[in-house]
Amino acid sequence: MSSIQDINAQIAEYEEKIEHLKHQRKIINFERFVDQKDLKKMEDIEIEVIYNYRESDDDEYAHWVNANFDVKFKFKGRKEHLNIKYSEEQGYHTESRYTPTITRKHIYGTYTAKKIIFEKLGFDYQEVDEFIMETDHNHDEDWFKIRDMIGEIYG
Repeated sequence: MSSIQDINAQIAEYEEKIEHLKHQRKIINFERFVDQKDLKKMEDIEIEVIYNYRESDDDEYAHWVNANFDVKFKFKGRKEHLNIKYSEEQGYHTESRYTPTITRKHIYGTYTAKKIIFEKLGFDYQEVDEFIMETDHNHDEDWFKIRDMIGEIYG
């Protein structure tokens, strides 16, 4: 018969394996958003992804999303990085009950990282920079594409 210590050790071992597999899944999902010619030039990919989605029991339209995406890699020998922080709310307590209200939208990173990662989302790099820098223009649809990308990478 196994002791509680043996069982706890096995649980810890399996949890570590599960976390490793989840991380591998995130890397595979990330690679789907990078053009193959660029992916071949990327080395030492480090990725951290958080995607939390929560619904309301009281309002059928209400939900909250918090997403963070952080990737670092070498591209043609140069260190590149991209960090995205995104949050949204929807429901009777927001601007529109039927459309998400973006409450946080920040993108930090190198020119090359932005260009590589946003290329498959259908952005022209200049357009991405424009909607990031200009606060007067509302580019929610672009941000929803970014949110969905983070969700898919998270798995």
